Amino acid sequence: MGFSQLHLNKSTSLQVTKTKLDSLQRNGVELMIHMCPNCHIQYDQKSTEWSTTWYT
Repeated sequence: MGFSQLHLNKSTSLQVTKTKLDSLQRNGVELMIHMCPNCHIQYDQKSTEWSTTWYT
């Protein structure tokens, strides 16, 4: 859901990503492996955008 909304509803897309990342952090996840190229874009290439917004 996160990436598919990126171009249609950017705020929803980023909120879904934040919810997922917050859950991973709360549960002490240190490594995330994914097979989805769109997830890679959302978590990696967009990281500078969301990291400056949420974690500063």
